[in-house]
Amino acid sequence: MVLALTLAGIAAALLTRWSRRPGWGQRHVLATAAAGLVVAAALAYTVPTYAPASPAAALVGDVAISVIVLLLVGGAWWRITAARDRRRAAAPAGRPASPPA
Repeated sequence: MVLALTLAGIAAALLTRWSRRPGWGQRHVLATAAAGLVVAAALAYTVPTYAPASPAAALVGDVAISVIVLLLVGGAWWRITAARDRRRAAAPAGRPASPPA
């Protein structure tokens, strides 16, 4: 438990430090949040179900969670990319668009 808390503290400190650097954008925020979601979805395959269920039902639930996570992360990535493309299209000619997200 102490090791897990220490690692979580180190990760939080590093993320806080990195997020204050210039160039930190929405893609970085998404990558940070998506990492936790993907790890949680992967761990769903290793944790027993809360209620008694057949192995097939448990697998269907785990796959459903994985699909939902992938759809959420993919949708967020699509929105970030679409917003960046709109900003670039709206930028006046000869002037660079806002910093990369």
